[in-house]
Amino acid sequence: GRNTPRLHEAATVCGIPGKVDTAGDHVWEMFLTGNLDKILAYNEFDAITTHLLWARMARFGELLSAEDYEREQTLVRDLLTAEIAAGKAHFQRYLEAWDGLRSRQAG
Repeated sequence: GRNTPRLHEAATVCGIPGKVDTAGDHVWEMFLTGNLDKILAYNEFDAITTHLLWARMARFGELLSAEDYEREQTLVRDLLTAEIAAGKAHFQRYLEAWDGLRSRQAG
């Protein structure tokens, strides 16, 4: 419904990147113009965002301890760093967005 937050909104409030490069309503246009790499990056960003948001909700629901939550974030960061090293440079933008949101929350 209209009052249900979108993934981007819920994530951003929690200090997690939502939309980094594009939004879902641009996917069809990207498909039509053959930008399959951008669609893949969009889906990868959404998967990481969904996982981080799930971990945050699990922490607040006491399904994850504070230590487990921190470890989960470290594992995601390590995964992104490894993916960047393997050639997926678009994840650098995700890390930069994540760091920017985290620094704003800390300040």
